[in-house]
Amino acid sequence: MSEGRACPAVNFQDIYIRVAPKKIALLKFIIEGYDGLAQVTTVDRHSGLVKLVVPLTRTGEIWRLLENISSLCQPKSMPGKTLTI
Repeated sequence: MSEGRACPAVNFQDIYIRVAPKKIALLKFIIEGYDGLAQVTTVDRHSGLVKLVVPLTRTGEIWRLLENISSLCQPKSMPGKTLTI
């Protein structure tokens, strides 16, 4: 049996965002275009709540992307730590 190098542990952050339900597919399409940026899961399709699982090494990148596309998704204010786009 050959010994290989172990993969380094990667830590992740969960980010919850709210989008217009009809924009969930667009959001997934855009984020999936950035290989390994985040895993997108729809939590509640009726309210548009989406969970992004992001490697800690890429959190800055995902926040920049979300800020850039927020104008496409009509940002709304929402209390708490959830970003609404």
